[in-house]
Amino acid sequence: LPPTPATSRPKLPMFSLGQDEANFFREGFPGRDEWAMVRALGGSEGWIRYYEGVRGETPYPALENMIVEAQLGISVVMHVYLNSLEEDITTHLALFLIARGERFYFMASTNWFDDDWRWYPEYDADYGRPLGLATKRVRNNAELGTTSVEYSRNYTKCHVSLKCTNGTNDCSGSIAFNTGGAQ
Repeated sequence: LPPTPATSRPKLPMFSLGQDEANFFREGFPGRDEWAMVRALGGSEGWIRYYEGVRGETPYPALENMIVEAQLGISVVMHVYLNSLEEDITTHLALFLIARGERFYFMASTNWFDDDWRWYPEYDADYGRPLGLATKRVRNNAELGTTSVEYSRNYTKCHVSLKCTNGTNDCSGSIAFNTGGAQ
């Protein structure tokens, strides 16, 4: 077959390791230590980490791991499984933008067939460039015995926030565009 733009590009292996399996917080666990995997692969270039089924309302441990991967320059694909094609993707997209690094890719669908995908208006928005790394603020409410966590990140055209109650679950995301910054 003659080369086409799709077939003439270099191919990279994509590792789908499960968000609860290999990660940077399991150092020393054989087969689950992402630090060891990065060393064995010769660094962050030449492969892609694939997250399947990560959702914005329950982002752990994937969120913390993707932040480290962004800092190391590892390519990441985040595939959100939606409950329906009408589902609001804001919280999922906020999770992605909080962690986003170079060569990070976002996709959302209800499955893998053609009818399980759609184009969302959020894909056309211009979020700008990140102005720094994500920040994490932990608040403990001793009286109620609860912990809340808020991640935030500023971009040149918006502010992204992911607020989580109960420590690591029940998260809600928001994307607020700067005045005149949307699209």
